[in-house]
Amino acid sequence: MIKPWPTRFSNKPETSPLKRAAVSSFFYITICIFYILFSGQLAAKVAQTPEELKQIEVVKGIAFIIVTGILFFILSFAWWRRTRLQHELLLQSERKAIAAMCSASLAHDLNNLLMSLSGLVEGLKGRERNDSFLVNMRKLLEEGIENLARMARHMAASTKQLQTQETEKIALSSALPQIVELIRKHPNVRTCSLKITGDTNVPLTLHPRLLEQAVINLVVNAAQATGKRGKIELALKQEENVLFLEVHDNGPGIDAETAKAVFTSGFTTKTDGTGLGLLSVQAFASSCKAEITIGKSHLGGAVFRLAIPLPEAPSRGREKRTERIQEDKNPPRVTQ
Repeated sequence: MIKPWPTRFSNKPETSPLKRAAVSSFFYITICIFYILFSGQLAAKVAQTPEELKQIEVVKGIAFIIVTGILFFILSFAWWRRTRLQHELLLQSERKAIAAMCSASLAHDLNNLLMSLSGLVEGLKGRERNDSFLVNMRKLLEEGIENLARMARHMAASTKQLQTQETEKIALSSALPQIVELIRKHPNVRTCSLKITGDTNVPLTLHPRLLEQAVINLVVNAAQATGKRGKIELALKQEENVLFLEVHDNGPGIDAETAKAVFTSGFTTKTDGTGLGLLSVQAFASSCKAEITIGKSHLGGAVFRLAIPLPEAPSRGREKRTERIQEDKNPPRVTQ
């Protein structure tokens, strides 16, 4: 039984890291000032001599360091524990998405092979005559093909169950900040500049898990292309009946030949790559009938563009969307 995915998106706005840090710093500074003023007045009343006041101040300072050190340990432990949990969730999501896509591809190829073998077995039926050896071979082949077909059907059913999780009404302007908060902990992303531009509150019926995995893989690919100090931008744009989700980077870009092969199963430009990362992007695009294109980013690198049709989009809007997508003549480079 497949366990429910632990991550769920809500439409509540996410507090920015800068605002959180500013509020935390304000409270810390306020508490420290209050402590210094109050403890200083108390020490002055208690101390009888300057020497006693000096000793009280020393003890007071040491106690303050110990208490704040313990609090810092507790907070840092909680933060690192949360970071580790998010990293494990990220790896779990990546493994499941890759497993699902590999199973789907394997089941499809296996079915094609079985159809060819079935044709060969049919051809043997007319040549058996009285040859008992051929009769036995045909029966064994039929049994083997039936077993393989059963395995293929089971694999396809498991993949479909894994990929067709419950859909939700999601506004990308609310969901993206939560995904970005998760992906910032990735080793390749944490040192990059990552921001979200554009705003649209149009609710879409999407698979939260597929959306998360697609964005994660696109951002990680962009970070690997740009290096440790790269710039990555997630842009939301709405034109007529189409919502565009774009991932820009300032990497070196890709050539046209690489862009054509980037979504091919097993294709990779990395020595240790598997070529499966962008399959999750295809899975998400397929689930919401989106179109994927690669273009030249205004940051100087690549832009991966997902054109998601809005509900009840007229055919005219789809034709204009297709014309717009075909304008990208200079695709950049993908690192996968």
